[in-house]
Amino acid sequence: MPVFCAENGIYRIEARSWAGHPRAAQFLRACGFVHETDMPGFGGAAATMFSQFAWTHPTPEKET
Repeated sequence: MPVFCAENGIYRIEARSWAGHPRAAQFLRACGFVHETDMPGFGGAAATMFSQFAWTHPTPEKET
C-alpha cells in the first residue's frame, strides 16, 4: 500500500469501523492504520459507536 499510495500522491487514508466488531480494529491495525478516535452516535441507533482509523504515508514528499 505505501508504494501504490506514494506513486499516486495519496498521503492519508481514513477508515471507520463499527467499534463492536470482533476483528475490524485488528485488521485495520495489521494494514498499518492507527486508531484516532471513537465516534458515538453514528449508525442506525444513537448508541452505536464507530472507531476512526487513519493510515498516513510515513514520509510524504513536500510539494514545491
